[in-house]
Amino acid sequence: MTTWMIDLLDRVGQRVLPTAPSPQDLRFRKVEGDTLGEALDRAQMEANAIKKLRSIHNGDSVIMSDTELDWLIDQDVYPTYVVSIPNPNRCGLLDAFLVASKSHPTMKAYAAKVMAEYEAQPAIRQHRQQQGKALAAAA
Repeated sequence: MTTWMIDLLDRVGQRVLPTAPSPQDLRFRKVEGDTLGEALDRAQMEANAIKKLRSIHNGDSVIMSDTELDWLIDQDVYPTYVVSIPNPNRCGLLDAFLVASKSHPTMKAYAAKVMAEYEAQPAIRQHRQQQGKALAAAA
């Protein structure tokens, strides 16, 4: 792997030493890749993931790919108050997840739907009834 310094605005890059400092400006990304094209794609994906994370912080829900979500988790910048669900309007590989904060209305609605489906299962209902009978007998 070669280490590249990528300029996202001009879509150009140059090889740098792995020990080169990482830039603070989001226009420039230090990434690893076998080719310049691979490094450009990776740098663009990282920048998009950071922009989407900022949108989530502002209260929006965003569509993310597996790659973007994995990168946020691997970089340890995925906040604990953020959740992801399968994208209900998925059309391809790049729109796999809908990501937002736990308090977002879409996430609350999805959680309620999943819980209702869970509670509707016969085995779960039977277990809840047995718990209720056991509590009644103990009282």
